[in-house]
Amino acid sequence: MTILIRDYIVERIAAVDNELEQHSSPVITENMAQTMLDRTYFVGIGDSVNISRDNTTRDEFEILIVLKYPLYVEQITNYDDAYCKVIDLRNSLITLDNISAQEEIINVVSNGIQIENIPSDDTSVIFTISLTVTTEYEL
Repeated sequence: MTILIRDYIVERIAAVDNELEQHSSPVITENMAQTMLDRTYFVGIGDSVNISRDNTTRDEFEILIVLKYPLYVEQITNYDDAYCKVIDLRNSLITLDNISAQEEIINVVSNGIQIENIPSDDTSVIFTISLTVTTEYEL
């Protein structure tokens, strides 16, 4: 199930910003933002809740998508451009047409976007999209 979720998210990221590279770690770490390279992203599939009825199982997964963008020259313009891409990504992930094209993903809800500065790095910014992804399948 997590493969389907990750594939959906990676596909949506490529559609919005195909210059981003996936970070190699499968789990989020305390200092991840400091070890991520610019123009990379991380997809963290966290806790899940399961509800089973009859022959149908529904799972809700907590998802964090961490994106690191460079600011360098023209920091305000680069920040605004990056934030717009993050909003476009979030919108692409929660769009019903994109969700309905998936076999077992039935809903994606945005829980917000957080912005983080890295204390030791004033040339990059971290955006974190928080989602709840619901899957449903027959046993």
